[in-house]
Amino acid sequence: MTRALKKKSLDSASPVAPRRPVFNGCDGDLATSALRPRTLHEAGADWADAAALNVIRIIFAGITEGDPHGWIAAFDVAEDLFDARNGPQVATLAGKTVRAIRRNRRGGFRFNTPCCASCAKHLTEEEALTLGALRALRQRQIGLAEAALIQLCDGGDTGEVTLWMRELALALPPLTAPVAARLH
Repeated sequence: MTRALKKKSLDSASPVAPRRPVFNGCDGDLATSALRPRTLHEAGADWADAAALNVIRIIFAGITEGDPHGWIAAFDVAEDLFDARNGPQVATLAGKTVRAIRRNRRGGFRFNTPCCASCAKHLTEEEALTLGALRALRQRQIGLAEAALIQLCDGGDTGEVTLWMRELALALPPLTAPVAARLH
């Protein structure tokens, strides 16, 4: 009986009551975890990709912890990373993107803590899809972005997520070489 109830509650996820994101927590060394997520470096992220993902992580952390001040922290970090003029726009669009993901994704969303430098270098599967779609939109590779968003939205409608993520991509500075590539 319990299994039937659990299955029903998972299948009846509605846009009104999206599933809560799942916080991976911090063990200080995600490289040894069973998840073995990709890194920002492997994803080819530039500083703006990494900064936008950090803002998204802060928003998800606020949702997970039930902290209404998570939004304020996201705006503060975005202003620090992008400046006082562009930061609020990036934070707003990141928030709208997160809201769209939550409405259109049936499964949970695993994310790493933005507060641990070691954890923040790694990507969960969901973060890798989010970053891949954002990066593809910044490169104007719409087909690649759509493929990542279909996976991110569990095969569901991607229209709303595409709309807000495209706006977020347009709000970010022009693409630069990945941070690690500039060191060589």
